[in-house]
Amino acid sequence: MKLRPLITIFIFLPVVGLLAQTNASYQTVLREKQLLLQERNNPYVRAFLELIARSECGSLYFSDHKGYRSRYPSTVFTSFDAHPKEVLCAMSGDKKLCSSAAGRYMFLESVWNNIAERLYLSDFSPLNQDIAALYLIKERKALEDVKKGDIKAAIPKLNKIWSSFPGAPYKQPVKKMKDMEQFYALRVEHFKKYLKGY
Repeated sequence: MKLRPLITIFIFLPVVGLLAQTNASYQTVLREKQLLLQERNNPYVRAFLELIARSECGSLYFSDHKGYRSRYPSTVFTSFDAHPKEVLCAMSGDKKLCSSAAGRYMFLESVWNNIAERLYLSDFSPLNQDIAALYLIKERKALEDVKKGDIKAAIPKLNKIWSSFPGAPYKQPVKKMKDMEQFYALRVEHFKKYLKGY
């Protein structure tokens, strides 16, 4: 009978330690997400997010949802509760292309699931889509290029993620760098005025 309190303590202490580690991990991720969101205050970063959306979503970028409800191929989904997780197909020339890509930044289901688990993203809301896009940009070591407005340096680092970017290796139609630079420059000027205090 006298051993029971000791047994309880030995069981309890590892649980407390695990909870402390989990909380510390969550706080670290929370801080990481906050830092990523702060990057949106940089007009070069905000314009680059627009550039991805324009390139990936096509005409849906101009819709009232600004591409956040977009889904391959040129359709929309209705709920932000979760990634649609549905593979749809379309013809591109004489080739049939299938993809689960969805959202403003056309996240594949597998890519989204990995980021959502890593960053504790509980839904597919516009805010979380922005966080995930910024995470990918940072992970590919392109964030500093983007923050300086150097998209010629950033795009080659990201064209394996976003297949519409020049140099993407997927044998699909890509955007012209000149057109991207022109659009990007216009959006940078817009956000320099819009994001006051930068």
